[in-house]
Amino acid sequence: MNFRNLKKEIFDIIRSGDLEKLFSFPKKKAVSFLIGLLSYPDEQIKKRTIKALGMLVPRIADEDMESARIIMRKFMWNLNDESGGIGWGIPEAMAEIMKNHKGLRKEYEHILKSYARGGGNYLDFPPLEEEVKKAIRSLEGIK
Repeated sequence: MNFRNLKKEIFDIIRSGDLEKLFSFPKKKAVSFLIGLLSYPDEQIKKRTIKALGMLVPRIADEDMESARIIMRKFMWNLNDESGGIGWGIPEAMAEIMKNHKGLRKEYEHILKSYARGGGNYLDFPPLEEEVKKAIRSLEGIK
């Protein structure tokens, strides 16, 4: 299957909400496409994309932790001013992934928290700051 067809099928699955179907695709390729959907203007697509990443990346981590770390580092890069991007949806995607994988949470929760005010990597952009706060709140009470 070529990448264009793969993207269309994955987008159709996200639109339908039947996220379990994503497990039939190569996980790393699906994740690459899904990361691009985090900035999609439709809020329902964004939420489903976040949930899908929270399903796929932990499975990648179970098979190959370093590949999952690379994905998390991509998220961190996209939150960095030097990346030239804004990072829409990334804090929430990071939190969703960490909710579903204790190892990734142990390694990256403190980094997510560092993007909040006073955390050292503070994002001086109020809408993205709200995403960070929401992401941190979603992790509260989960062990």
